[in-house]
Amino acid sequence: STITVNPVAQMSGLTNISVCPGANIAPPAFQSIPQGASFTWTNSNTNIGIGASGQGNLVPWNAPVNNTANSIVGLVIITPTIGNACAGVNDTIVVTIYPTPQITNAVLQQTLCEGTASSPVNITSNLAGSTLSWSFATAGGGLSGHPIGNGNNPIPSITFSNNLATQQTAQYTLSASSVHQCQSAPVTYTFNVNPIPNLNNPGGQTVCSGIPTVPASFTADVQGTNFTWTAITPPAGLTGFTASGSGTMGAMTITNSTANPLQLVYSVTPNAAGCSGSPMNYIITVNPSPTVVFSTGNRTICSGAATALVNLTSTTNNATISWNASVPGGIQGVNTLSGSTQIPAFTLTNNTQGNLTATFTATASTAGGTVCPGVAATHTITVSPQNGITVTAVDSSLCSGASAQISISSNTAGLTYATSAAASQGITGAANANGAQFSQQLTNSGVSQGTVTYTVVATAPPGSSCPNQTAVLPITIEPVATVQYSIPSQSLCSGSSSQIINLSSNVAGASISWNATLPNGVSGLPAQGNNPIS
Repeated sequence: STITVNPVAQMSGLTNISVCPGANIAPPAFQSIPQGASFTWTNSNTNIGIGASGQGNLVPWNAPVNNTANSIVGLVIITPTIGNACAGVNDTIVVTIYPTPQITNAVLQQTLCEGTASSPVNITSNLAGSTLSWSFATAGGGLSGHPIGNGNNPIPSITFSNNLATQQTAQYTLSASSVHQCQSAPVTYTFNVNPIPNLNNPGGQTVCSGIPTVPASFTADVQGTNFTWTAITPPAGLTGFTASGSGTMGAMTITNSTANPLQLVYSVTPNAAGCSGSPMNYIITVNPSPTVVFSTGNRTICSGAATALVNLTSTTNNATISWNASVPGGIQGVNTLSGSTQIPAFTLTNNTQGNLTATFTATASTAGGTVCPGVAATHTITVSPQNGITVTAVDSSLCSGASAQISISSNTAGLTYATSAAASQGITGAANANGAQFSQQLTNSGVSQGTVTYTVVATAPPGSSCPNQTAVLPITIEPVATVQYSIPSQSLCSGSSSQIINLSSNVAGASISWNATLPNGVSGLPAQGNNPIS
């Protein structure tokens, strides 16, 4: 028989593999010593991109993604076999997949104004020791002042210029190369550069004192620009203006209290997207408007009184003055309704129930090339009606115990009335009273006629210049008369004559009459009569 002794094969030419993710891995065909062996292999880590075991040569493959911070390592153990039974000496290929570096910047943009330096951009990576770099990618056509090459970390501070009226962007590509020369995916960093707005010439305006200005709207070369404005050291003598604001400058009624034109200068600043442009001045020239000065103040007089002469002057030299009067129908005596520098004296009457006011409106205007009418000024004369009053009683002569009913009236509205009562001896029930109507029960305990004298004081309403008015109303109160008989009661026999009975009274001059009540069967006495009873 024949015995065949196969040799123990060994691997030849194996080398370890170390690559970056995505690289193509193409191991050479396995070789053995002696040649002619077949091969089997096992893999300790399938994350390197191949299966756990196989036969024959390794088929080329692409290195898998490795986004971790560590390498992926697999041990591929190859066993050569000659014939069917003699396994050779194992050998190992170490397969290493390096990690891919990652750009880890959380913020990938800046927004800034042209002319303002950007913040340097420090590029960061998840892998220590990586080489970090940047390169220019693209920029808007209106941008200048930025680097267009490349460089290592960081991106330096950049001062952009933007000559267009809209936001422009510049983009740079960030990259990292690991110590194993694995390249990161590119990341874009963006600079948003806003233009600085340029204010269009705002101009100005000229107004007369006391006349509203025209609202002022401002414009700039950048759409969406906002505007703020502030008055710069307003001159003394100007009032009524707005010190500061934003947007459109609204109408203002500015008063110039001096005799000369004054300029109100506003500094207007444009701002767009947080970028402020250079301020410009907006000037409002306020010409003086002459004012009218009345020699006396407003007056209130009583109907029938005379007013004083009023002279009209102006603080502005050579100003012309004119006035017109507005007189309500209830005032009589204003016989001149217009004039220039004097309002004459008038004797005025008011026959209505309330105060009436005549208004004299005067205006001064400047002379010369710039004519500014002044603000109209008014002088008023209020005429109060006379406080005439009437006091009446339902009955001015009363019997004791009756009520005096008093009414007070006037042609003037708003009067208040206070009444004092003065009673003669023996009269009770009279008292002071307020108001336009009152009633009092009066009693005369004497034996002669008594009186109550009511004195009414009418007080003018507020604003009236007329004096208080007084009226007097007397009321007479007759006493209650009693009857006295000259003899006491009599008892008679039928057919006898009675004594004459004389009747007297406690009130002198009282007239006395009597009535008799006769029972049935009694005759010879009249039913009624006058003093005496006989």
